[in-house]
Amino acid sequence: MPGIIWSEKAIGDLVALNEWLTEYRQPGEAAEAIRAIRNQVAGLERFPAVGSPVSAGIRKLPIKERPFVLLYEIAAGQLVILRLVHNRSDWQTFT
Repeated sequence: MPGIIWSEKAIGDLVALNEWLTEYRQPGEAAEAIRAIRNQVAGLERFPAVGSPVSAGIRKLPIKERPFVLLYEIAAGQLVILRLVHNRSDWQTFT
């Protein structure tokens, strides 16, 4: 797997999450959440099919001990992070 690409929407999701956690939660929580997400994403390079299939080519990966789900696809030999969403949201509409 040549690497992982974050879509613009996924980057926006990550930035929004960081801003919200920084403003409304304890000081270190944003950094901890981003670290947890980055660790899960790093594992995708070694095991890209670890997430559960949800629709044609799209997979979901729950973030351990966090209420978030990564939506991603493997296309043309690349893994693309499509969105980062809260697991209680209607994440099917985000793809």
